[in-house]
Amino acid sequence: MDIYSSFRSKWYIYRLFWLYDVHLDGVINGATHKSIADSSKCSPC
Repeated sequence: MDIYSSFRSKWYIYRLFWLYDVHLDGVINGATHKSIADSSKCSPC
C-alpha cells in the first residue's frame, strides 16, 4: 500500500503507521510530490 501525505517526513509516516501495525510499501510526501510535479512538462488541459 502506498500513501500520500502532507509535508511530514517519510520516516514520520512510516513510524506512525508501523505503530498501528500497518506496513507501507511506499510514502509520497508533499515534498516528493512537488518535486515530481515540478519536473513534469505536462500542461493542464
